[in-house]
Amino acid sequence: MDTASLTNELRSLARRQQTLQARLSVLRATTTTLNQASTKNKTQDVKRKIATDVLLSKGKENLQEQEQFDSENLSRFTGTTAFRVKGFSDLLGVRIEHFSEATGTFEAPYYVILKRVSGEKHFEVFKHTIPSYVPLRSLEKQYLKGKVDLLAFVRKVRRCIQQFLFKRRVFNELQSLGAEVDADEAYRMVQLSLQGVTYTLVCGPTRVERVVEKHSKPFLLGPLSGLRRRIVRANR
Repeated sequence: MDTASLTNELRSLARRQQTLQARLSVLRATTTTLNQASTKNKTQDVKRKIATDVLLSKGKENLQEQEQFDSENLSRFTGTTAFRVKGFSDLLGVRIEHFSEATGTFEAPYYVILKRVSGEKHFEVFKHTIPSYVPLRSLEKQYLKGKVDLLAFVRKVRRCIQQFLFKRRVFNELQSLGAEVDADEAYRMVQLSLQGVTYTLVCGPTRVERVVEKHSKPFLLGPLSGLRRRIVRANR
């Protein structure tokens, strides 16, 4: 994918942003109702807080600033934002963000600065803040060399980050059961201590693939999304 294709994609996102802004206008008219509405669970509470913050934004002093603030937040909800690096026509920046429903805030963003190779159609990673657990050089070779697909590159990088954040959240939640967790940076190898017994888990992007110890429990294997539930059920 070349720069023109990426530009078309960005225009498409811009049109989506305009649609969302129109929906915001409707939401502004119902802010009072939104504030009074009761919620049934934590997720609904978080969503209401986001909507209220974006709509009211008490720190903004006039409508123009408010609209700019709303636009920025709507863009952030897509998870990725492309931008030109001021003063460098051959550089393209990408910001990758993740919204945490647990805290109701955006986590620190990650950045990738891509550079078009002089006289060539492909790109290379110029600078970045992507964690080492993301196979950035492999993805660069796959999507930025030869047949370029910038969007696929960004999506793959973001997906790796999301998978890591998902694994981290799963194991952090296990601590509420009294479990002790010690993991490598990528949460690929995780030592999980339950009721005085330690298990070494080998985790893929979404599953516990293997338990190293011979005395392992079968319930530890399987989707990470159901790990907490399986542990609770086994300890009943």
